[in-house]
Amino acid sequence: MSVLPPLNSTFQGNHPTGKPTKLDNIHKLSLNNQLPDIESNNTSSLPITPISMDMPISSTDSLYKSLPISPQPSKVQPTSLDSSNDFSPNLTSNALDGLRRYFNHDITGDDEEELDETGSIISEVYSLLTPDLASDKNQYTQQYLQQQKQKQIADTASYISDVKQTLPSITSTKESSQSILSSFLSNEIFYAQNLINLPQHFINQEFESFSHDLILHPQIPSPKYHEKIINILDQLYESSIELVSTITMFNCLLKKINVHDTSLNNLKLIKKQFNNLIHNHLSHDVHYILDKIIDGLYEYNLMIEEFNEKDKKDNKISDTKTDEAKQSYATINDYYSEIETVLTLKNSKLTTQDCEKFHTLLNDEILSNKNWNNYINHLRSIV
Repeated sequence: MSVLPPLNSTFQGNHPTGKPTKLDNIHKLSLNNQLPDIESNNTSSLPITPISMDMPISSTDSLYKSLPISPQPSKVQPTSLDSSNDFSPNLTSNALDGLRRYFNHDITGDDEEELDETGSIISEVYSLLTPDLASDKNQYTQQYLQQQKQKQIADTASYISDVKQTLPSITSTKESSQSILSSFLSNEIFYAQNLINLPQHFINQEFESFSHDLILHPQIPSPKYHEKIINILDQLYESSIELVSTITMFNCLLKKINVHDTSLNNLKLIKKQFNNLIHNHLSHDVHYILDKIIDGLYEYNLMIEEFNEKDKKDNKISDTKTDEAKQSYATINDYYSEIETVLTLKNSKLTTQDCEKFHTLLNDEILSNKNWNNYINHLRSIV
């Protein structure tokens, strides 16, 4: 049974008299032209709204879904059967292009008002995502250049101040570049000269009984004093070898200092490294060893003088005939030779060149070096 009323039945509509109106007749005519013949199997030739083949329907549903449906406005037409029914446009990595494609689709006359709204949305999006900085670009560039200029001026002023603090005499027109470097490294020069003059600390300057060119008293008392003499000489020899080791280590560490990089920072670094070496090796270790050696030499020379005076009073002459006496004399002579030659820088263990290495480095590589003097002159031209 059809759910629609028979076509030949009287349709009263909403007329107060119950008579059919003109609108009722038109409605009847429309239904007669569109309803299919239910009793026959012939399909109506009238256009039928297409139904997706992917949607399962029952025979009863097909009857109602075949009726013409009033067209509904659609803003977005799916591009394929696989498109989603949800309104979610596929944006690319460029969000603005995606928005543009969405908002600029074909618009009918019914959508003119929405077009204006769309245009305002696009304008707002552009203003948010791509602000116009053209007006600020020149101002930003000028500010950046001004900041860089101010920073450069501040850096230059700081550098000049650093130069003056590091090399105070550089502002004097009377000072040469070498004298400026000498003033800067005055402490290092002092210790370097002390190393060169190392033997002067040991030369006899107090006793008149032997030459002032010698370090140890050359006379050897009688054998009864040999044991005590050997003990003191042994202590002096150990102190001499300790001095050799300390100076050798100092010279090895000097080689690791980079004196060829002519820059203010490296000049300050060189001085810092020199000061560390002087403190740890020269002013501390060498000074301590020198004190021990000088005290030991004075004690030895004074003791020899006393023993010789006693031998003179006893009218005793040194006896070298016995084996014990010969051996003790040989031991004393060996100690004497080693100590004398080491402390006068005439031994291969410690030479004049070894004690001059620090001074040579300062003079040849810095004070008289052409590159360093040219660099000092350059600094003088900018302060």
